[in-house]
Amino acid sequence: MQQNPADPRVVAYVAWLQRNGVTLENIGGGAWKVVSPRNSDKYDVAFHLGSFPEGTTEARMRAAANEGALAYLVNAPAQLATSHAGTIGYEQEPRSRTDDDFPKLNGVPVTKAVEQLFLKYKGK
Repeated sequence: MQQNPADPRVVAYVAWLQRNGVTLENIGGGAWKVVSPRNSDKYDVAFHLGSFPEGTTEARMRAAANEGALAYLVNAPAQLATSHAGTIGYEQEPRSRTDDDFPKLNGVPVTKAVEQLFLKYKGK
């Protein structure tokens, strides 16, 4: 899987998301933060976007999407993958070191919207 923000498929998907009410900003490589709608004043919601070479089978896409540390959703017709939502800019107190201390993003409206739109997207 490639994480190139200039890939035409990624550019088209990001533009399509914006037309559907979600604005993303590339923050380096395959990482994109949600600029609008904002979810919190304490942290930003982010996703990683990736694409696959032309001709990659759906089975290979799914296998590649599961090779790294992040869990990805695959949209085979669009030849894209997106990670589940994560946070950036969240300040933990030094004593808190468990996953329970991080914001829960599953079910947050912007997270649900991006994941549903991703699966609905058909590509060019």
